[in-house]
Amino acid sequence: IVVFGIEREGDRAEGDYYDIIDDGISNELVTVFSSNFSEVDIAKTFGLRIDSRLKECLEVTFDGPDLRENF
Repeated sequence: IVVFGIEREGDRAEGDYYDIIDDGISNELVTVFSSNFSEVDIAKTFGLRIDSRLKECLEVTFDGPDLRENF
């Protein structure tokens, strides 16, 4: 599972994320990417290369209530 938004920004982070995404896609591995970033935020924060690669993935949106608010 790769969580976007908790790591630092920058060229190294972008390269690391790209390598993880590319490896998962290229090797047909089941990989889960989780983020509360919008597509625009991902493109701005992590770059167009990562945004482009993530567009090849299936997107699942969970838009129910935030269960953390109940605790």
